[in-house]
Amino acid sequence: MDTKIGIVDLLLVSPALAIFFASLFPIGIKAFRNNKEMALLPTLIWSFMGIAAAMIITISTLGLETTAFSGALIFDGISSWSNLVVLMITAFALLLAKENLATSSHQFAEFVFLTMNATLGMLLLTWSNDLIVTFIAIEIMSLCLYMLIALSREERLSKEAAFKYFILGSFASAVFLYGIAFLFGVGGTTYLNELSKLAPDLMGTNRLFVVGVVLTLAGFFFKVGLVPFHAWSPDVYEGSPTPVTGYMAAGVKVVTFAAILRFVGIRFFNGERSEDLITLIQWVAVGSMLLGNIAAIMQDNLKRMLAYSSISHSGYALVGIIAAGVGHNSLL
Repeated sequence: MDTKIGIVDLLLVSPALAIFFASLFPIGIKAFRNNKEMALLPTLIWSFMGIAAAMIITISTLGLETTAFSGALIFDGISSWSNLVVLMITAFALLLAKENLATSSHQFAEFVFLTMNATLGMLLLTWSNDLIVTFIAIEIMSLCLYMLIALSREERLSKEAAFKYFILGSFASAVFLYGIAFLFGVGGTTYLNELSKLAPDLMGTNRLFVVGVVLTLAGFFFKVGLVPFHAWSPDVYEGSPTPVTGYMAAGVKVVTFAAILRFVGIRFFNGERSEDLITLIQWVAVGSMLLGNIAAIMQDNLKRMLAYSSISHSGYALVGIIAAGVGHNSLL
């Protein structure tokens, strides 16, 4: 395998580089000015310049299907369109943060830095063709979100929400990594395209491979708040600043479902145990739709209602992934 990094590889990931360097400027200025921040508007404009550059580069690669970094990253329609949506969500979150007292008047440079780097993790997640890269991307995104939640001036609620999210998120990451270990132990690779070739046979002959698939999916399901991994959502959404709540409710779900679609694909629905896997995912979707909608009706807090609504919508999105896999399997 060729492990050399070429100029083409760097050009393909240039949207992430643009986001990263744009995030450094406001917090760098603050560091060199004795902890004195730039004005809000210049900080926002600089951030938008980085987002605009990333969007222009992403639009220019629409229709391109290729890989980079020895196949660890893949660039296709799923990644391009997901990234465009995430970049727009990031722009709206920063714009909303400027007008929100919980974020605009308190460490705005740090807020911009963490939001932009969470977006960097999201971009990397949509590109990932390697489960190790997927894990790293999820951790970059999650660590930034933990700190974003804790930045709010609403000290008690935000700190409590950040702590809950961190503890449960760490547990979910351990489960996800455990699943990757099973998949690597059985398949001998963490590359999704290679696992996809092995999946039809291993799904019917190797129980450890099935366990790995289930544990890895559990890690993904936690990030989008699907039942029964949803308990963190209401408290975290309620305790987070409003811009962060909106950013999490939209951005995290877009990229995580893109990653789920890339992970599950169509090959895991083939094999003797595919029906069991489909049934399991169906029950997760049904449970999420029912619990999310019923619980949302009983809420008197807008953010908690948004959290339960988000759970139900995750269930709807999961139905689409199930239908795509079953439909392709029927054609075969």
